[in-house]
Amino acid sequence: MDLFDAIRYRRSYRLPFKDKPISREDINRLLEAARWAPSPFNIQPWEIILIDDQSVKDRIARLTAKAIKRQFRDPKHLDLVARWTRLTLKEWREKGDGVLIDDHVKLPDFIDRERLKPLLDNLRHMSVAGWLGAGALPAREFASLVRQAPLLMLLLLDRGKPSPGRNGETWLIMGMGALVQNVHLAATALAIGVQYVNAALEDPRDREELRRIVNAPQRLEPMTLLRIGYVSEEKPESVRRGAAHFTHLNRFGGEEMRSDL
Repeated sequence: MDLFDAIRYRRSYRLPFKDKPISREDINRLLEAARWAPSPFNIQPWEIILIDDQSVKDRIARLTAKAIKRQFRDPKHLDLVARWTRLTLKEWREKGDGVLIDDHVKLPDFIDRERLKPLLDNLRHMSVAGWLGAGALPAREFASLVRQAPLLMLLLLDRGKPSPGRNGETWLIMGMGALVQNVHLAATALAIGVQYVNAALEDPRDREELRRIVNAPQRLEPMTLLRIGYVSEEKPESVRRGAAHFTHLNRFGGEEMRSDL
């Protein structure tokens, strides 16, 4: 696949994968793409743990479910979810950002999405329902996807490899981002789906538990967890803002860029 096609057609894959292990050849290709990611001073501040043992996946799935239930009890989290959730395909395409509600919540076809706007605008108040167990179903569904994935890939930042410069922390994070992007693009070229599984990485207690599950030393900080498998369906539509909406000439708010960007 052409590089620019891989960039354009990469998607977060939220469906079950094919019941088929990732081939050793394809795993090696993903790792080869990962190892050529840029990093400050060529530090390569990463370690990767590949997880295909079902018992380990089960433990991570339970941790993920627990974290998702906690998110449903957090008003700030729910408020930000509401901010970036689009109710209709028309709204999603017009705004060019956020996520389509149907990609995350299984709603019956007879429900008018537009009528959900008052509920979405006040989603932060649903944290009370979270304490009453409202997050149990999505937590269970996502945990099932984690268990079913042929492969999990945990990417860790090696804090024992500091970057020179006062802004060294930023450069390290940028290097980790480049690593993840390389994996994403290589996977897209191989018809392999990838999805972030980051709920269990947002709380320090969960990160510590995840570190114990995979027996990682203290210097290694879990940065992101990916579920990986061969796709069972075509990747869904996605949207992006046009480049003219975020590109400026010479200074912020400068001359407008060409409308064809």
